[in-house]
Amino acid sequence: MLNRNLDFIDTINDLVYRDRSLPEGSQGTATLFLDDVRVSTNVRLFEGARALGTRVSAEVRSQVLERGEVWLDRAFVVNDWYISAYEPIVDSHGERVGMLYVGFLEAPFRQARISSIILIAVIFLAITAISVPIFLRWARRIFRPLERMNDTIGRVESGDLGARIGTGGGRGEISRVARHLDDLLDQVQERDRRLRDWAGELNDKVEERTRDLQEANRRLERTTEQLVMSEKLAAVGEITAGVAHEINNPVAVIQGNLDVARQSLGSRVDEVATEFDLIDDQVHRISAIISKLLQFARPANSRARPIAWCLPR
Repeated sequence: MLNRNLDFIDTINDLVYRDRSLPEGSQGTATLFLDDVRVSTNVRLFEGARALGTRVSAEVRSQVLERGEVWLDRAFVVNDWYISAYEPIVDSHGERVGMLYVGFLEAPFRQARISSIILIAVIFLAITAISVPIFLRWARRIFRPLERMNDTIGRVESGDLGARIGTGGGRGEISRVARHLDDLLDQVQERDRRLRDWAGELNDKVEERTRDLQEANRRLERTTEQLVMSEKLAAVGEITAGVAHEINNPVAVIQGNLDVARQSLGSRVDEVATEFDLIDDQVHRISAIISKLLQFARPANSRARPIAWCLPR
């Protein structure tokens, strides 16, 4: 019933696209598809014949027929680009059996957009050409005092504290700011002079204090060296006395046990007399070393007293 029903598709086209609803040069189109084949359409081929029996693009078929989604985008229809809308048609069982398409030529809309952009650009350039000289003249009146202020600040930063803006008797806000800046620079210059005077006095005092501190530091260093040496000698003496005391104890034990061994052996002591004499010699040697250590540990004004050991030979 709908196959090649051209009046039906033309009626749909007239309902969608009213008179003067599209830009001049554009045209609305409508198509009824069975599956992906045009069975009723007002899209024309190159010779003006309707494009019946032609197929839709693979991209549109995939989105509309296979996935059941509506297409709202530009699409290539037969021989030109159109702003298109495709919607799937389903039967009573919910199966997608075709599509309904409406669209209009994209080229006139693209040309209208380009023309609008060009017109806006021309208007903008014309307004710019008129306003730029006025703006530049107005900007020079504002920026000239600002440039003088910037130049003055640069000279002050380089060390010229006598630099001033000197705007004259202007009554504008920038002139008032410039005069205020000049007043601030006067105050800065006066404070700089005072600071320099104070710095000179301070340097003199610092040099005097430095000399005093250097002398005190030299005296302190000499005293510190003497104190450190005394501390070292005292520490060495304490360590030496401790070492001697710790060695004395085992030496006394050795000597005592040696006497006990002689008494225990009785008449057999002559068999090991050589070994006992060697032990006695080493014990006396250790005792002499301990005596020297204790003499070193005593203060310098004390009298050295050797340790006498009563050791039987």
